[in-house]
Amino acid sequence: MRALFFAVAVTIIMPLALHAEGLPTVHRLPAALALEAVGAAVATCARDGYRVSAMVLDIDAVEIASLRGDGSGVHTLGTARGKALAAVSLAEPILNLQTTGKLAELFPQQSGFQAPAGMLFRAGGIVIKTGEEVIGAIGVGGSREAEKCAQAGLDKIKDRLR
Repeated sequence: MRALFFAVAVTIIMPLALHAEGLPTVHRLPAALALEAVGAAVATCARDGYRVSAMVLDIDAVEIASLRGDGSGVHTLGTARGKALAAVSLAEPILNLQTTGKLAELFPQQSGFQAPAGMLFRAGGIVIKTGEEVIGAIGVGGSREAEKCAQAGLDKIKDRLR
C-alpha cells in the first residue's frame, strides 16, 4: 500500500515540480537589428574618415551580421570579430564590464599575458543587452575610434531591444 501511495504521489508531484522549474527563456537579437547596427557603426566611422568593418555576434558567439566598410582592410573583419567575441564571452557575463576597452584596461597587453584564442582585448567591442540579459555584442575593427563607432551602432538599435 505504501508503495502504491508513493507511486501516486510521485506521479502527481513530479510533473508539477518540473513545470515549476521550466525551461529558461532566451532572447535573440533579430538579424534586421544586427544589420542596422553594423551599418550605423561603419557609417559613423566613415564620416570621421576611418575605414572599418563591424560584426555582431549572438550570445552563442555566432555571427549574425557583418559589414566590411569601403576601403577597409581585410584584417578588419577578424579584428571586429575578436572584439565582439571578447565582449560577449567575458565582458558582461563574467567580469561585469560593458566594453572591450575596459577589458584592455583590466588586462593590459604585456609580456606573458595571452588573451583566449580568437579574442581581442582592445577597445571596440560592446555588449548588447535587453534589460540585464546579454544577447550579443558588436565589434568594430580598423580604427582607434572603434569603440565610439560600435556605440553608435548599438545606439541605433537600443530602443528596440525589448
